[in-house]
Amino acid sequence: MVNSQNDITFYWKKSQLAAYYNRYSTDNLKYAERQGVIKEAVAFITSGKVFDLPEEYLTELSEPCKILGFYGGFPIFDSSIGMAKLLSRLGIHVDLEAIMISTPMDEHAQTVYALAKEIEDKLVIQGFYKKNRVVIAERQKVFDFLMKSCLGR
Repeated sequence: MVNSQNDITFYWKKSQLAAYYNRYSTDNLKYAERQGVIKEAVAFITSGKVFDLPEEYLTELSEPCKILGFYGGFPIFDSSIGMAKLLSRLGIHVDLEAIMISTPMDEHAQTVYALAKEIEDKLVIQGFYKKNRVVIAERQKVFDFLMKSCLGR
């Protein structure tokens, strides 16, 4: 299940991972409310019933997500349209205020950092590095660069 988090079809195809998130996501919960959900999720995972989950669509998506293109092998998502707020997902996420490059898997963190460093060097900007992700505040500058690079615009 963990390895499937790098499969971007999670957003628009039925899967057991989507069923898991539908039941145990802590997105949009206040910090104090998360503990109970996390305990339930851990109990479920350790129960050995993980493979009993049905395949479902991710319920947090009200419409298909929008992929704007690809850069450096990463999909570029418009985070304002149909995107579940699972911010540790693989990809480049374009938000109204910033752009985030991320992966849910530790073994791919260096790839995320290298891609961010490449963009930073080309645009002479600096991102904010956090576990498995980089957030760049210069949204418009990076967005214009990504669109020109991947779409030739």
